[in-house]
Amino acid sequence: MRGIYEWRNRFTDTVYYGQSVNIEQRKKRHICNLRNNKHDNNYLQDAWNKYGEDAFIFSIVEIVEDLSISLTPIEQRYYDSTINRYNEVPPGDPPSWSPEIRKKISEALKGKKHSLETKRKMSEARMGDKNPNFGKKASAYALKRNSEAHKGNTNTLGYITSRETKQKLSLAMKQCWANRTDEQRKICARKSKRK
Repeated sequence: MRGIYEWRNRFTDTVYYGQSVNIEQRKKRHICNLRNNKHDNNYLQDAWNKYGEDAFIFSIVEIVEDLSISLTPIEQRYYDSTINRYNEVPPGDPPSWSPEIRKKISEALKGKKHSLETKRKMSEARMGDKNPNFGKKASAYALKRNSEAHKGNTNTLGYITSRETKQKLSLAMKQCWANRTDEQRKICARKSKRK
């Protein structure tokens, strides 16, 4: 869904306006960054930390499906409608990189791998209630859609896992569980109870 959205503080009525070609995805990114204290907007992050997540209401203020219409002037209209806002700068078109720049970035990142320590930190940053999907259940529609999407998938049909591979998988899982913190084990235990 394409359009303009807002984050509104229920206590102060201060608002943050934004635009996106995929509002739901953008909302998840906001939540992830805010929960991990890594949001680009310092005013919004400080307010989130002070008032808490429950103080903020996310809503879509205008849907713009017509791709020929620029979102920036529409966001500008909302931005100009109040001075009580978290936005640090006026709206602008989102940055876009030329194909040459994209190629340079791609080449620079090829072959780079995260260290085990970095992978561990990234994993912990998205565990439990820090995960945007924490506590959510997929709707019947989403479950059906995913089921339909995977019907007819024959990628693993008839595939038999060798004994050696099974042993390797078993050993890897045992090591994974042995390296988990008590907090991670509690989270896994809660998830398994829900099933």
